[in-house]
Amino acid sequence: MPLELKHIKSTDSTPELILDPTGIVKIKGRGIGREFPGLIKEVSGWVEEYVHIPAEVTYVDIFCEYLNSYTTSFIVSVLRKLSSLELKGYKVNINWYYEDGDDDMLERGEFIASSLDAEFVFIRCHDRVLCN
Repeated sequence: MPLELKHIKSTDSTPELILDPTGIVKIKGRGIGREFPGLIKEVSGWVEEYVHIPAEVTYVDIFCEYLNSYTTSFIVSVLRKLSSLELKGYKVNINWYYEDGDDDMLERGEFIASSLDAEFVFIRCHDRVLCN
């Protein structure tokens, strides 16, 4: 059974996720929930399948306005699995968007990048609408 497009809408405490088997992963919104095991299981399962039949290039776009430590660890686990594709010869492009002046989100992205030893492109948005 081929991997399907998965679009998980945001809630008050979880970000929106778009998981496209053509090589597009988007994470957008706020991550303030304490636990969301159903979501983690669903996303982790999709990512596990994807890394077995990935696109030549995977594009990851992250547009978050806030991430607590729980959501950060969830994102790190997803990015760790996706960035492992580079060891198999695939390309992974990770774009981290943050609002102009939001040093906390920039630092969060830099911390994640350093903990993964992955190359991130940091994109400062001057307007929230353009960041989306």
